[in-house]
Amino acid sequence: MLTINSCSKTRRTAFTTELGKVTGLDIFINPITNKNSEIFELLKEFMGDEAFLEVSSYSDNALGKSLSAFRIPYKGSCLECIFQAAKVFEKGGPYKDWTHMKPLDVKKDPRKFNSGKVIKYIFDGEIWSTDPKTAFYDYIYIDAAKQILTNDDLQSILKYRYFTDVALDPEVSTNCQARSMALIQLMMKKYGKILDFSSKESFIEFHKQYVEY
Repeated sequence: MLTINSCSKTRRTAFTTELGKVTGLDIFINPITNKNSEIFELLKEFMGDEAFLEVSSYSDNALGKSLSAFRIPYKGSCLECIFQAAKVFEKGGPYKDWTHMKPLDVKKDPRKFNSGKVIKYIFDGEIWSTDPKTAFYDYIYIDAAKQILTNDDLQSILKYRYFTDVALDPEVSTNCQARSMALIQLMMKKYGKILDFSSKESFIEFHKQYVEY
């Protein structure tokens, strides 16, 4: 566990592959304003610019910024909208119109808060369970990211010890683009490429073996 401030109030997670699996390290901080931009600056101060890649729109690294799920194009929309539009809730969904909305509008849509828990996902005619917790998100993130990552990008990813997403509160959400990027790094370390999987089931088995929560 990494600790910035012993009187910490805010928890974020840095994902690493140094143990041969994707694991998370909790980072506790005590920002003054609790703004994501401030959290990012505190992470840089503590971890050092070269140690980690922030994977979000808050990143000051062009690669990290471009890998935000809000920015990656995917299947005629953006990755975040495709993910949200695949959700099936206890009381509704999937809401396919989310595919064509702006991601920030989807984020604030009342249906997201009034439909109960997510019970499964439907994507390309297949049903994905919510167990393993992040398998579906990681699958579509990797599928989308590999379409925009250059060979130089993939090599540069290997130098980082950690991947973070300051916008993700682990007390609230589980799916995280930083975890997905760590899984890409793991594939690069083990196989020298992003793997292609023959089926949903083969990816899930890989995920169970190499991702810890």
